[in-house]
Amino acid sequence: MRIEETNSQFTGRIKVDVTPSQGSGQVLLRVLETRLGDEVDFICLVKSLTDGNDQGKTQLRVFEKPDHPIIESVDEEIWYNNEEPVKARLCIPLQLNVIIIFWGGNLTRFSPLLSSPLLPSPPLPSSPLPSSPRPSSPVLYSPLLSSPLTSSLCSAVQIGSCEAKNGYPRPNITWYKDNTPLSNVPNEVSVESRVATGSSGLFSVESELSLKVVKEDQGSEFYCEVNYQVIGGFGMLESEKKKIRVRYPSDEVNLWVKSPKRDIKEGDTVEFECLGNGNPQPLVTFRRERVELNAINNVLELRNVSRLDSGRYECVTTHIETFEEVVGNTTLFVNYLEPADVSPEETLTLSQGADLNQSCNALSSLKTHTVWMKNGVKVATGNILSLRDVVYDMAGTYECMVTVPQLVGMETSAVFQLIVEGSPEISEPQSTSLEQAVESTVVLTCRARGNPRPTITWRSAGSLVDSQSNVTEDGVLSWVNVKVSSDLNVSCHASNTNGNVETLYSIKATGSSGVIIAVLIICLLLLAILGSVLYFLYKKGKICGRSGKQDLTKEKTSRDNIVVEMKSDNTEEAVLLAVNGDKKSGDQ
Repeated sequence: MRIEETNSQFTGRIKVDVTPSQGSGQVLLRVLETRLGDEVDFICLVKSLTDGNDQGKTQLRVFEKPDHPIIESVDEEIWYNNEEPVKARLCIPLQLNVIIIFWGGNLTRFSPLLSSPLLPSPPLPSSPLPSSPRPSSPVLYSPLLSSPLTSSLCSAVQIGSCEAKNGYPRPNITWYKDNTPLSNVPNEVSVESRVATGSSGLFSVESELSLKVVKEDQGSEFYCEVNYQVIGGFGMLESEKKKIRVRYPSDEVNLWVKSPKRDIKEGDTVEFECLGNGNPQPLVTFRRERVELNAINNVLELRNVSRLDSGRYECVTTHIETFEEVVGNTTLFVNYLEPADVSPEETLTLSQGADLNQSCNALSSLKTHTVWMKNGVKVATGNILSLRDVVYDMAGTYECMVTVPQLVGMETSAVFQLIVEGSPEISEPQSTSLEQAVESTVVLTCRARGNPRPTITWRSAGSLVDSQSNVTEDGVLSWVNVKVSSDLNVSCHASNTNGNVETLYSIKATGSSGVIIAVLIICLLLLAILGSVLYFLYKKGKICGRSGKQDLTKEKTSRDNIVVEMKSDNTEEAVLLAVNGDKKSGDQ
């Protein structure tokens, strides 16, 4: 086996492995430390003494992934008008610094950097200039170009450049706008690419994107994508994304209420905002009825608005090209709810049994809802409060509350006082029939109401009884202390200028437990005495015919030794009685 590598680029980098086998063999050729120049055809030539010669060929491909792409945007604001961007550059190769303009059959040489002609004029291109038909717009010629460039192609501006270095084979660059690929479109998109080869043989590609800018391009994201070959397929790298700044004047402004985001009511703080359709936002002034209003950063704030602030508001700016006034307007309406008013009176005095019709009204720009409250409890709905056959319980303070369901927090209220006049009424006690022990004391109460406030007196057995009283929220409370000695009746009498009324208490006197106990003790003592007497008579024989002869000495002794002690709970006196009934003093 022979390898031809003498004085070649592969010298020292070729290695061959042979695997012999019976009747055949396999030869493996390896190239060490591959280089870009190794991308050549390799030929394997086989010679046979019997079968002749044969050969095979293969091509070695070498790949190198490029560096990550670098994108640079033009740091320039692009002012756009209705025709073309103000800062548009001429869409011709950068190396051309002299332009020949053909206008009306005359040739004049101009420099893009000078406004005056340069003399003498250069020679014309070798090809004859077009003479017919005559173009309607200027025609641009370059010494390096054989065809004219019309000015309509020169409305694009450079957006940015993208560079991918050190790739092999040559990588390709594709531009994207908001994820949409861009390609050359006459009069709209221009993509120019330049390729450079370094000493290493690697390719560097630079691409420039120029675009005919429109208003909608403001804020658009541009980026480039690098596609390169790898073994068995393709690879891809993306650059960072850049935004362009398109500037154009506002030919329209819009004014609206920024807050609140609902119907406006009196007392609100209202913010107006005015924005134009240009970029950047124009400076605006606010006015109402031709009177200028103070605003900050295109925002007008009105605090604590009232219905008087309703009307037409304007924001005004000046077009920077035409110097015409650009106006936007909106109409503000402030909803209102006037304070509630009750009629006929804020304080009403009615007699018991009379009827009441009280109205509550509040003028509003929106539909209202009215409820009547008393002591925090709803008693009626609607703007008319109707009460029939009024009684004392209906007296008090009523509140009329008017709300606007459409606007939370939009409400007002008014109150009126209802006074009910009439004869006194006594609150019935739990019981007017009482049982009390003799010598005990009972407290009787009497509660009365009426208008005018009633006076309460107490009587027992036709006589006045001393009492005490307090004025309460709804009337008078009076009470007396009565000592029970026997059955008696006590009356509570309430009166005012409209009438009087009374309540009668019946008290039944009952014996005390102490008296009953004393009676029982006395009865027991009497029984004991009776038993003693009977026993004595039995001993004397005066019962059942017994003899009266007895030992007088013993009798006297027995008589002297038997005594009975009696105690009374009432007098707490002790009485000693001899069996013969003689009384003795306490010290005997």
